[in-house]
Amino acid sequence: MFEYDYDEISQIVGKSSANCRQILKRSRQHITDQRPRFPVSHQQQEQITAKFLEACTQGNLQGLLPLLAKDVTFWSDRGGKVRAALRPLHGAMKVARFLMVIQSKWLSTSVAELIEVNGQPGICYSIDGDIHSVITFEIVDSYIQSICSVRNPDKLKQTIPSSKT
Repeated sequence: MFEYDYDEISQIVGKSSANCRQILKRSRQHITDQRPRFPVSHQQQEQITAKFLEACTQGNLQGLLPLLAKDVTFWSDRGGKVRAALRPLHGAMKVARFLMVIQSKWLSTSVAELIEVNGQPGICYSIDGDIHSVITFEIVDSYIQSICSVRNPDKLKQTIPSSKT
């Protein structure tokens, strides 16, 4: 496709040459817009993760919301073996409320610890010495863009550092 000029592309797709140039321009802009504008240092990631943990542990919805991107997504991997969200959740308020419910119902008796997962800050929740879940984050422009909660016991064995298992 990249070997064709705009006139040839326009004939193939049935659009004008000018329209093809505009589509390419918009596509490139869309790709650029999806990239993080400001790199987040490891220290900033740790600080945001710690603030997240503090807000969740305290049941502080108003403390959690400013940490989340407006279009944050929460993913849960249960592997069909444990209880977890069946579908991804989207949006800061929906995700924050879900996290508050999880904290109050299931994680209020857990021990939460900041850990490293694949070189990134994460949180390990344990109940009675057994690992319950591990949460990792994608942080973009100082906001949590996505949250991944691993509950699948088979994956937890592979995810947790050997000192935790």
